[in-house]
This record gives sequence, structure tokens and C-alpha cells, in this order.
Amino acid sequence: MKIVGAAIATTITFTLNFVILNIATSQNLSIVKSHRWFFADREAYSKIMVFLEFGVPASFMSVMDWWGLDVI
Repeated sequence: MKIVGAAIATTITFTLNFVILNIATSQNLSIVKSHRWFFADREAYSKIMVFLEFGVPASFMSVMDWWGLDVI
């Protein structure tokens, strides 16, 4: 199946990982209450611009580094 098979396998893997993780955290609420895991709410997105101020330049630097190595 070549490339299509790889895409299908990756989709199945990521979907199962998402579903299993959500089921596991829904069943075991002690994980959620112990602050090791939290569900996103309005408070999580309240300061998104602060994260973007650091994240976008860091991502840009990483991409430039990768492209630079590819050119070399």
C-alpha cells in the first residue's frame, strides 16, 4: 500500500492513542484531580498571547535551522 498504507496506519495509531487516553482519564479521576492532567477550559486559553509570543519565534528559529541544514 506504500504511502497510502503509511497514512492509514498513522491515522489509526493517533486516533486510538487519543481515544484510549481520553477513556483512561475519564475512568480514573484521581489523575485529573492530582493536577498532572487537566481538561482545557477558558482559563487555559486566557493568556494564549503570552504563549504565542514565545512559541512562534521559537518555532520560526527551529524551522530556519532545519532549512539551513537542508540547504547545506
